[in-house]
Amino acid sequence: MSILPYLIRNNDLAGQDVTLLGLGKFGGGVATVRFLVEKGARVTVLDSKPAEVLQESIRQLENCADVTFQLGDSSTELPATQLLVVNPAIPPDHALLKNAAQQQIPVTSEMELFWQLNPGRVIGVTGSNGKSTTTAMIHSILKSAGRRCWLGGNIGISLLPELEQIQADDWVVLELSSFQLEALNRIQVSPHIAVVTNFSPNHLDWHQTLAHYRHSKQTILRWQTESDVTVLNRDDPELQAWQTAGKILTFSTDAELDPDLFINQSSFQFKDEWGTLSPELKVPGAHNRWNAAAALLACRAAG
Repeated sequence: MSILPYLIRNNDLAGQDVTLLGLGKFGGGVATVRFLVEKGARVTVLDSKPAEVLQESIRQLENCADVTFQLGDSSTELPATQLLVVNPAIPPDHALLKNAAQQQIPVTSEMELFWQLNPGRVIGVTGSNGKSTTTAMIHSILKSAGRRCWLGGNIGISLLPELEQIQADDWVVLELSSFQLEALNRIQVSPHIAVVTNFSPNHLDWHQTLAHYRHSKQTILRWQTESDVTVLNRDDPELQAWQTAGKILTFSTDAELDPDLFINQSSFQFKDEWGTLSPELKVPGAHNRWNAAAALLACRAAG
């Protein structure tokens, strides 16, 4: 495990030079810069995109001290830095990642920073399709049940600003992309409850091979322990072979597969005391019945 949580909690990032690779346009980079500045770091932001493309993100950082921008730059060498924080969209063969390895500069990401400092319990959702909808459903169900819960991750919300508010008994519901999951191998963590909606080839321009894409996705259950839970789509042939140290719960439209949750035409039938539920889905489409089944099983596992 990384020593970063110790450094951050003890404000040992104060006065340190930290580089962010990839500011992006969707908020994660902005939240990361603000977080690092609050911890006293001097931050250099690198992005190959020009300033005019990133102007909204730049505007949100106008009041941050100790931030330097190097935009529209395709340099292959890092500035002097003690830590490199990488946007999840940056491919693993990027020249600056190779340069960081050559210089033995520690590398982390927004999700790794959050995960190592988060006191709450995590429900992580991934899949080639349906993960955003399923993540939102889980959060909505838990919130409706009166549970303290937080929504974040690839769904476009950074929870770094909320760290001081999250409590140990809270549930943190995260949508996790294959990019974010690949980075979590560095700190060897998986969610307490992992949900995989389905699997099909995707993002092969980033992963290069289907095997690498699968390896990244399987991070969501790779580091689980016996007390953890994974929710899998039994109708997806690929997922039938996925293994975890924790308990596996399945959902399916085929009752003969003996799933933990059977998806009927008009209801969801649990094997246990939860019995049969007939919720009115607010989102149309047969595929959303799979998403709802995954969400219901995850919430069942959360108790």
